[in-house]
Amino acid sequence: MAGVEASISVIIQVVDVNDNPPEFQQIRYMGTVSEAAPINSVVLRDDGNPLVIQATDKDRNHNALLVFQIIEETARMFFSVDSGTGSIRTIASLDFETFPEFNFRVYVQDSGQPSRSAESPAEVTIKVININDSPPKFSQDTYETVLLLPTYVGVEVLRVEALDPDITADQEKSLTPKLAYSLVDNSVEYFIVQRYTGVVTVTNPNLSKDRYRFSVKVWDGRFSSMVSITVLVREAVDSGLLFTRPMYSSSIPENKPNVTLVTVVNTVGHHLNEPLKYTLLNAGGRFTIRSTCGVVLTTGVPFDREEIGSYELVVEVSREDEILRVARVTVQVQVEDINDNAPEFVNLPYYAAVQVEAEPGSTIFKVSAADQDFDLNGEVTYSMKTQHRNFEVNPVTGELVLKRAFEADLSNAEYRLAIIATDGGSPRLSSEVELPVTIVNKAMPVFDKPFYGITVREDVEVSSSVLGINASSPEGQDIIFTITDGDPSFQFDIGFDTGIISVRYPLDYETMQYYRLTVKATDTLTGAKSEVDVDIVVLDVNDNPPLFQNTSYSAILSENSMIGTSVLQVFAPDQDSEKNAVVTYQILSDIYNSTDYFQIDSSRGLVFTSRMLDYELMQRHNFIVRATDSGDPALSTDVSVTVVVTDTNDNPPNFSQVVYEAFVSDLAPRGHFVTCLQASDADVCDAQRLRYSILSGNEKMTFMMEPDTGVLRLSNKRRQGMKLFYQLNVSVSDGVFTNTAQVILHVLGANLYSPVFSQRFYLAEVMENSPPGTKVIEVSATDEDSGLNGQITYSFINDLGKTKFNIDADGAISTLQRLDRENPKNKDIVLTVMALDGGGRASFCTVRVVLADENDNAPQFRAMEYRMSIKSNVAKGSLVTQIQATDPDAGSNGRITYSLYSEARLSLVDVLE
Repeated sequence: MAGVEASISVIIQVVDVNDNPPEFQQIRYMGTVSEAAPINSVVLRDDGNPLVIQATDKDRNHNALLVFQIIEETARMFFSVDSGTGSIRTIASLDFETFPEFNFRVYVQDSGQPSRSAESPAEVTIKVININDSPPKFSQDTYETVLLLPTYVGVEVLRVEALDPDITADQEKSLTPKLAYSLVDNSVEYFIVQRYTGVVTVTNPNLSKDRYRFSVKVWDGRFSSMVSITVLVREAVDSGLLFTRPMYSSSIPENKPNVTLVTVVNTVGHHLNEPLKYTLLNAGGRFTIRSTCGVVLTTGVPFDREEIGSYELVVEVSREDEILRVARVTVQVQVEDINDNAPEFVNLPYYAAVQVEAEPGSTIFKVSAADQDFDLNGEVTYSMKTQHRNFEVNPVTGELVLKRAFEADLSNAEYRLAIIATDGGSPRLSSEVELPVTIVNKAMPVFDKPFYGITVREDVEVSSSVLGINASSPEGQDIIFTITDGDPSFQFDIGFDTGIISVRYPLDYETMQYYRLTVKATDTLTGAKSEVDVDIVVLDVNDNPPLFQNTSYSAILSENSMIGTSVLQVFAPDQDSEKNAVVTYQILSDIYNSTDYFQIDSSRGLVFTSRMLDYELMQRHNFIVRATDSGDPALSTDVSVTVVVTDTNDNPPNFSQVVYEAFVSDLAPRGHFVTCLQASDADVCDAQRLRYSILSGNEKMTFMMEPDTGVLRLSNKRRQGMKLFYQLNVSVSDGVFTNTAQVILHVLGANLYSPVFSQRFYLAEVMENSPPGTKVIEVSATDEDSGLNGQITYSFINDLGKTKFNIDADGAISTLQRLDRENPKNKDIVLTVMALDGGGRASFCTVRVVLADENDNAPQFRAMEYRMSIKSNVAKGSLVTQIQATDPDAGSNGRITYSLYSEARLSLVDVLE
């Protein structure tokens, strides 16, 4: 007999155990945040993306649900870490001046039972980005000092000092300090404050008052502070101290950067080893003095004799704690010259003309050069670079002398001589100049100048005369003038008989700034000709506005850009020159308050942010930048700038509801759809990043959530029976921010049974005319199902029951109105009652209601009047007529008896039981 086989599917589900601790993906994290960042701002990485502490757990479900926490208490006062994503946000305002950097640790553990944590915490460093948000503050609330007379120009009165919390150590070391000092009051006549040192010095020693009060302002580029200064002027009192010399003299070399000894001042008139205080009143930053011994030193700043050749220092000595009793002496410091300047030729350019018949020894021209150095270093001698057979130069005077006569037929020739000026220093320094020499004969016209030069504004009117050229003929004949070279565009014209040069076409400095015309003079009789150079320098006029290189500018900027971030740089060159070409930039105010978000460096055209941007508030900023030159009148040009703000993840996702409610059947299959949660995020870039998860309430993994869609389903795990009620805490995350909601789940058990009435037919009696609410009867049904499926509700399914009766949750039927038995509609009242359970199963019963009679109706004669006639001889007891009446009541209430009411009337009386 063949064997019989059978098979069955066995599903083995492996239940996860929390046997793996979380592990950080990296041990150290670095982030930055601006001190101006509003509360709830995300800390950023160096690349501009949010700083997220990341960890992984090899377990699954609840055992892999990680919770992050900051360990240090101080850091928890300013930052929070998202327990789900690990992103770090600010929870309080930051101040760079208080906490420029935070260093703390982050702890992570999973949500298993028991929970497990990472082997070691992650170390986090957050640097706070400084912005200029604090005004500078003076080291004193007020300053007061005593200035003794006589005083001198440059004497230091006092030094004010201010500190700015916004200035970092690197800025303090820079060559251009950020803080700038200035006088506020009108005491500039007597005092001045050095812009970057805060040293107040005397500018006018003729002080007439005994007290001067003024204010000094310090400015950091955005904020300023002021302090009051009082200078008390007093006459110095003889201290009994005397310097050993009435005046001290010394010398120092120029251009030496080393600290050198200047001199030592000594005093008499004091006790041996008596402490004295020496002060240099006008150090000027170049000199200093040892306060206890009178040694005067340089500070190492190089000296330039050509700038300042000597210094007169004032040294003051006093005993300790004596203010008015002092002695003073001057120290004359001479700066020794070093040959650091070459001779420079003056009165350039040079031109010379000489008659061809000139005798040897004739002086043709004189060059001159000056040297700023002293003595031999500034003593200039002249020589020719290359020896010439006809010319020589006087080495002392610079005169060019003819040393040999020209050939008779040589005329209208030109020699370009190179003249060298050399000083007497060691080493010798020299410079070179070119001297053109033109040879003319007696017949040639002679110009009254060897060359001509003129400056002309470019806006000179056409046909205006700019220069007159004069030339004379040896024979006294007329001269004809012509321009032969240097004017290819024919900008100029010359009167042929007058020699007056005029402008033919408008000049343009931007096209040509300089013309060198060659003007020829021709003798009308002999035809002899001479030429002369005419230099015309065109002066710039502000006739060109700045022109932007682009017709418009645009930039793309992330909304999480720090304050002070460079956006773009506009550039509008001006073709004019000097101050006419100096351009400043400004952002014009507009209705969108662009000046609140952006600022511009007025000189460089660099646009930078002045506050945080918000993509959700404004995705695009459009504003106008104006470039204005410094001419008079000033000219300007505008350009449109567009800044497109890109979205970053700076808003949390939000569920559409705080609490969701859903129902699911106990018999629903695995994977059954329960509900769908919907969340939205104000950040456009997060539309596809939202991830949903169940945080708690799902310890037995009864439910599962699709992370991408938010769909909640029954899990594929085999169920051992479900509870009647579940409360799930769910979350949605965009990778940085997390939000939560609750899901209330009601489990509907299987509706296996229908309700069953205790009887199928009920008979009830109620007295007619009973008041509304009178109980008639109570019906009862039971259901063997549990939970919602076992909950029964009662209702009438016919209109009669709904209009005249009410049935409550317990099945008690009561009247809704007074019922009249005599009403034909109430003769037979049959009600159909339905019992419906929570699962939709129903059963029915019939209730017949009988109205008990009440004597509420009087008998009524069928006729209102009976008329009859009888014969006079009718016998007693004879039937005269029959009277009939009716009563709608029932039973004895409707039984009628008749009687005569009186002899004249007939009475009708009810027979009552």
